[in-house]
Amino acid sequence: MMKRFTATIIQGHRVASGLNGNPAFPGGTLRMQAPFFKARGLDLAPYYPGTLNVAIAPFRYRVVHAPWTFPLVKWHPVDPAETFSFFHVWRVLPDGGRVAGLVYYPHPETKPKHFQPDDMLELLFPKMDDVAYGTELTLEVDDGEIEIQEDDHKLVWVCPQCGNRDQNKMNVARRTCGYIGTQFWNQGRTQEIKDRVLHL
Repeated sequence: MMKRFTATIIQGHRVASGLNGNPAFPGGTLRMQAPFFKARGLDLAPYYPGTLNVAIAPFRYRVVHAPWTFPLVKWHPVDPAETFSFFHVWRVLPDGGRVAGLVYYPHPETKPKHFQPDDMLELLFPKMDDVAYGTELTLEVDDGEIEIQEDDHKLVWVCPQCGNRDQNKMNVARRTCGYIGTQFWNQGRTQEIKDRVLHL
C-alpha cells in the first residue's frame, strides 16, 4: 500500500554531495560509493549526486523490506565497510505527476559518523530546480518497503546540533540543585521542563 505524507527539505551534513569540502571525501561520498553500487546492480547515474534531506516529523520511519541491500561495502580506503539499503520513493507534483527517486539508507549499525534521526530521510532524485531549504514536498513510499509511522508523542531528548534521539549515542549533563547529573529525566520531569514559561 502506498503511504503519502508531507516532508520539509532541511540542510544535512553536505557530505554526500561534497559541498562541505571535507578532503576525506573528494567529490562527496555518493560519487565515491556509486561505482560500488553499480557493480552490485544499482546504477545511481539518473540521480543528482547528493542527498536531499527531508524532515518528516511528526512522523518517523521504520525499515520493513529493502529492494536493494548491499552488505559491508568497502567504499572508502580508511573508513570501515558499511551496509546500505535503498527503497523506492516518489515525489508527487502539484499537477499530479510523479518523480521517481530512492531513499538512501546507510545502516546506522555500520555507519561510523554523520548519523541521522529517525524523523529524517535522505533521498536521491534527479536534479530539481524548484526546491530549496524549507520547501515542502509531497512524497509517497510503499509501506511494504519502508513504513511511515505516527509519532507516539513520547517526549524524548534531542541533540540540538545533529537531531539525534538515540539515548545510547548521547551524553547528557543536567544540573539539579547545584549538582551535575548524567541520567535522563523521566517523562513526568521532562514534561514539566517542556511546560516551563520564561517570565521577563
